[in-house]
Amino acid sequence: MSLKSGAEQVVAFEASAAHAAAARRRLERLFGDTTGRRVQVLTGKSTDMEETALMPFGTKPDLLVAELLGYTASEEGAPAVFADLQRRLGPLPAVPSAAQSLAVPVAPLVLSRTDVWRNWWVHGGWLSRGQFPPGPALYDCRNFPRELELAEPQVWEEFNFSNLDQLEAQLQQDRELVFNLPAGTEVGGLLLWMRAELADGIYIDTRKECTSWNQYYLHLGPQVIGPDGRLGVSAKVDARTEDVSYEFQVGQKSYRSHP
Repeated sequence: MSLKSGAEQVVAFEASAAHAAAARRRLERLFGDTTGRRVQVLTGKSTDMEETALMPFGTKPDLLVAELLGYTASEEGAPAVFADLQRRLGPLPAVPSAAQSLAVPVAPLVLSRTDVWRNWWVHGGWLSRGQFPPGPALYDCRNFPRELELAEPQVWEEFNFSNLDQLEAQLQQDRELVFNLPAGTEVGGLLLWMRAELADGIYIDTRKECTSWNQYYLHLGPQVIGPDGRLGVSAKVDARTEDVSYEFQVGQKSYRSHP
């Protein structure tokens, strides 16, 4: 993609040796670059390499491009990887330039027998009301019914990959969200997803658009909103390394995970 868009030289990093070898063979077929004069595919993680190894052509790059976004903005380690490259090679523009994760409280999900069977056949199972384990749990999902959303979504983490000063301050985040809901509303959990800014004004929202990314359903067990009509959500993110951790406190229920 970078070569077709006009890049003179490209340095690519691939942690899997088999995938790196496959990429080299494909590049040779497509571009006839058997000597690596235009493309270098390096095996390993960029964060594990010395600075000189990051620049096999002897010059610093003009642009960082990475597809390190998961179902949330941080779960595949994008903040830590971009921060490391910006410290050593930057400042540089990045694609995506920024990303954030959103959350919305949802009503308890009740599936029909047909839906339960279909999910079991395709995914190995999806639990409905009365079948969920007592504790909080995180589930992959897609096409979650929009009519079960109970409020407007709010951002619980965000990262600016093109600005190192901002990114450094965003590697640890602690946000307090408040959703206003009618008293007596039953809340089953949170729906979580990712929105990325590829360039100024160009976004991908994995809830609004049909993409290869799923969303997460954070099941918490039914909770009833009290007389004040408020649901408090505390979201803590530690993205200083590629092993990202999350901690959510939603009403009286909590969930902690390394995605």
